[in-house]
Amino acid sequence: MSTQGFVGAWTRENVASLVEKLEAAGIRHYDTALIYPVTNFEAAERLLGGIRKREFVIDTTNLFRPEALRRVNMEESICKSLETLGVTKNTVSDINNLLLSPRVTTLHAHAPDKATPIAKQAANFDHFHWAGYFEQLGLCNYSAAQLSEWIGGGDGAMYNIFRRDYETTPFPLLRQHNIRFVANPTLAGGFATGKLTFAQTAEQLQGTRFEGSSRPTGLAQTALRWLLFHPGPQSTDAVAIGPSSVTQLDE
Repeated sequence: MSTQGFVGAWTRENVASLVEKLEAAGIRHYDTALIYPVTNFEAAERLLGGIRKREFVIDTTNLFRPEALRRVNMEESICKSLETLGVTKNTVSDINNLLLSPRVTTLHAHAPDKATPIAKQAANFDHFHWAGYFEQLGLCNYSAAQLSEWIGGGDGAMYNIFRRDYETTPFPLLRQHNIRFVANPTLAGGFATGKLTFAQTAEQLQGTRFEGSSRPTGLAQTALRWLLFHPGPQSTDAVAIGPSSVTQLDE
């Protein structure tokens, strides 16, 4: 479950209904970031921290900014995320205790940091991993060439029914090294909802949208089904969802 809609569509007043629906569907995996939402940094993590349960699996993302993967900047971002999520880093005894859930499962790099050499980036992630801040490393928005330099950890990219360039080079590279893939954003930033348009009138929309009234599924559901059943992603991969309402989640 992506928290990009937290503080916007979901607030302290209505987020409980979302969590209830997700729990009923067996979804306890949350993806967040210190930058969510971009108009109010930290707010999504604070809201998630307020509803967090022991069984939640939480992934977060290093703050996107210049030189984001320098060690000093990473430490500042990670510590702030732990604070806003209301969690602490794992100790050796925590990691060995199967009754405790991981505090932060995956820490993502939001985007490539061209100012910091990849060898140093990897060393910095390794430092914080062994210090107990997170369990897995994730890479977002990296090209195949950049992933080749990073092999040893990778996770997540922009992939959906409209954005399919990852099928050509990155997918085979990820499969070769047994790296898990997370598809996001599933609705292509809103394009797969059918609501984004430059049209001013209903007449101007004619011929530009799927006529879904005679079909059991709408455009958004079709886009999600395409991701789930397309041969690109495999059973070990994941799809991040971010419904803006309980109705959309039910669909």
